[in-house]
Amino acid sequence: MSRLTLAFAMWISVLAPTAFAQESIQFVSNQPCDNVVTMARKVTTEYNEKPLFSGDITQLNAQDDNWYRSSTMLFVNQETSTWSLISLYPDGTSCMVAAGINFAPYISK
Repeated sequence: MSRLTLAFAMWISVLAPTAFAQESIQFVSNQPCDNVVTMARKVTTEYNEKPLFSGDITQLNAQDDNWYRSSTMLFVNQETSTWSLISLYPDGTSCMVAAGINFAPYISK
């Protein structure tokens, strides 16, 4: 088992009992959406974020209770520590799934 996997497993075993003891929270949110070019331009020019990685995700649509697959990209600004997670759909639409601050790489000890 890698050190990262072991650290994550230990973290989950410590936090899970308190995290899951609370009532379950369900989010219904609006995600700002636009065409891929416009959305990418927004995060790269307004926030000076650059692509860090991409991958595939599956999201549950709260309105129709269906699962949707999309590609996703994480953009970060390593100077200001802002980040944006954007989903890219096959029809050319992209949506801001989440955005935040205090982005930092994980450092294993």
